[in-house]
Amino acid sequence: VNDLCVFISAITMSQSRIFDIRKYMLLLEAYNHPDPMVNQRAIVGIVITALFHEHRIMMYPEARAKLSLLNEDADFIKNLHTIQIQLQLSRETQKIDRKMREEIIPEMMRNPRIGNANKIGFDETEDSDDLNPEWENWIDKSGITDKLREMGELQMEGADVYMSTFSQLKQFPFFRQMSHWFYPFDRQFPDIVTIFGDNEEKRMSLLDIILNSDSFCNSDKYSFCFSLIQMPESQRELMIHQMNEQSSVSQEQLEQITKMTKSTLKKENISRQYIHDLYRFFKLWSRRSEEKDIFESRFELWKYNSLKKAITQPEELKKLADYFFQKDYMEEAFQLYSILLEENKTNSELWQKAGYSLQKLGNYDKALSYYKQADIIAPDALWTNRHLALCYHKLGMPEQALQYFKKVEIVQPDNLNLSLQIGQCLVALKRYEEALGYFFKVEYLEKNPNNARRAIGWCSFVIGKYEEARKYYDLLLQATKPKMQDWMNAGHLYYTLGNIETAINYYQKAQSMCEDRNMFLTFYLEDKKYLIEKGFSEEDIYILLDELL
Repeated sequence: VNDLCVFISAITMSQSRIFDIRKYMLLLEAYNHPDPMVNQRAIVGIVITALFHEHRIMMYPEARAKLSLLNEDADFIKNLHTIQIQLQLSRETQKIDRKMREEIIPEMMRNPRIGNANKIGFDETEDSDDLNPEWENWIDKSGITDKLREMGELQMEGADVYMSTFSQLKQFPFFRQMSHWFYPFDRQFPDIVTIFGDNEEKRMSLLDIILNSDSFCNSDKYSFCFSLIQMPESQRELMIHQMNEQSSVSQEQLEQITKMTKSTLKKENISRQYIHDLYRFFKLWSRRSEEKDIFESRFELWKYNSLKKAITQPEELKKLADYFFQKDYMEEAFQLYSILLEENKTNSELWQKAGYSLQKLGNYDKALSYYKQADIIAPDALWTNRHLALCYHKLGMPEQALQYFKKVEIVQPDNLNLSLQIGQCLVALKRYEEALGYFFKVEYLEKNPNNARRAIGWCSFVIGKYEEARKYYDLLLQATKPKMQDWMNAGHLYYTLGNIETAINYYQKAQSMCEDRNMFLTFYLEDKKYLIEKGFSEEDIYILLDELL
C-alpha cells in the first residue's frame, strides 16, 4: 500500500506538469481502490489535475463517462466536499505560521520561569519549591490563553498548526529525494527503524502516541524521528527508554489511544494529512522553484466542469456555503449562495446571506438588490430592514436609510446604537434639532457616552448653540484620549467665538495627531463650508491656516 501511495503521488505530480489521459484514467480507477490510503490520494490527484488541465479533461469521452459515474456517487461527493474544505483551510496556514512565530512563541519565551537557571552552582534549598504566585496567572495575563485556544480550535477543524514547528526540520538528507515527501509514515523504514527497540510488553509509550497521532502528517513524523536520531546515542537511548518505560499509560488511556490510532484510517484524516504533506513539499522542498505551487490556486472546485456536478449537490453545497460564510470567505460564500439561488429563488435566508456576503465585500449597491429580494419574500423582517438601512447609509443615501432605521426602531426602541445611526441620518439631512433628541437620549443612557457627546457638540455648533457646544467639547477634551476631530471641532468653535489664541492651540493639537500636514489640511478644508456659514470669508480661513502651518 505504501508503494501504491507513492505511485499515485508520482502520477499526480506528473499531471501537474503535463496532462496524460492514461494517467488521469488511472487516478479515476485508483479512487475505487479499497484501501483509503490509496483512494484518498487518488481523489486529491483528480482535483489537482482539474486545477491545471480542466479544458483537456473534458475533451476525452472516456474521462467524461467515468466522471459522470463518480459525480453520482455519494461517497465521492462527500469526500470531494471534505477536500474542498481542507484545501481552503490551507490558505490559513501562512497566517497561523506567522502568528506562531511572531506572537505565540515569543510570548512563551517571555515566561517568567524561563532563564532562572542556577548560574552560580549553589545547591537548591527548600525555598526553591516556593512558587511565585505571579506565575499562576501569567498565561492568562499575557493573553496567550486565547491564542492557544484559537490554535486548538483551528486544529480541530483540520487546519495546519504544525507548519511552523516542523519547517526547520526538513533539512535532513531524507528530504532531498522527492519521493520521500510523499511516503506514508512507516516505522520499518530503514533510516528510522533503529529508533524502535523490541517492545515485548503490551504497553504504549509516549513515542507511540506521537507517531500514531493523526495530528501530525507523515512528513512531520519522519522529521520527529530524524530529530531523535541526531541526538547523542546515550541521550537518545535514555529518552526512548523513558518513553517506553516511564511513560506507559493506563488501560483506559490505552483504549483511547487505540481509538485514536484507528481514527487515522478515517478518510478525512488521511486526506488532511496528505494535503499537509503536499503543502510542506511545495513550500519547503529545496527545488520547489521548479514546481507549480498548487497552493497559489483558489481551489474553487465548483468552477470546474469535471467536478461541478458533485460539488454542487444542493444539500452538501449548502453546508459548504455556510462553512465559507462562517469563516468569512465572503467571495466564495457569495458564489455558492448564487448557485443555490438558481434552484431555490424563494428562500429568503439564501438572499439574506448572499446580500450580507456582498455587504462584507463592500459591494453595497448589489447587496441592496439581494436584501430587497429577501424583503419581498419575507416582508419587514427586522434583520433585513436593518441591513437595508446600513447599505443605504454606506451609499450616502440618508433619506432611504432613515426610512428603514425607523422601521427597526418600532421593534427596538431601546437600541442605543440604532439611535446613534438614526441621529447620523438626520444630521446628513440637516435636521439637527431632531437629531439632538436622539443623541441626548444616548448620552443619558449610555455608559460611555463620548460618541453621543461628539454628535451633540457638533450639532449644537452648527445650529449656533455655542454654549451648549462648548460644554460638550470641554467634556470631550478632558476625557482620557481625545480624538483628533475633537480638537479640530473645538478649534472651529473657539474660532467662531473669537477666541483665536485657544482656537490656534486646539488646531495645533489636532495637527500633532495627524500623520502629516496634508492630512491636517484635508480635514481642515473639509469643514470650510461650515466656517463660511458662520460669517468667515475664505480669506480669513486661509490666513488662519497660514498661521497654523
